[in-house]
Amino acid sequence: MAAKRPWKLRLLEWVAHRLPPCREVARLVSQSNERRLRVRERLSMRLHYWICTWCRRYRDQLELIRTAAPTMGNPGLKTAAHSLPEETRKRLKRRLREASRNFR
Repeated sequence: MAAKRPWKLRLLEWVAHRLPPCREVARLVSQSNERRLRVRERLSMRLHYWICTWCRRYRDQLELIRTAAPTMGNPGLKTAAHSLPEETRKRLKRRLREASRNFR
């Protein structure tokens, strides 16, 4: 007689078969930046995250990009190149010019 599968595993499989596939969830995650998702879409995504670590990671990565992107290219922020002393910047520029001449 075959061993009966645990009820938690059967429940997980039942839920997984009724949720959208990862491809659909990835599309919805991307669209959530453009528009407000419907309640059913949001609910199905949350249930999918309960099962799928990869889609949860994808959502977290996109969220990180969304929050970091507005600060990129902001002239008010100091970059590492601007914080170098003037003499060091001149020396780097000089060495880059010399290196570029060697490749010609």
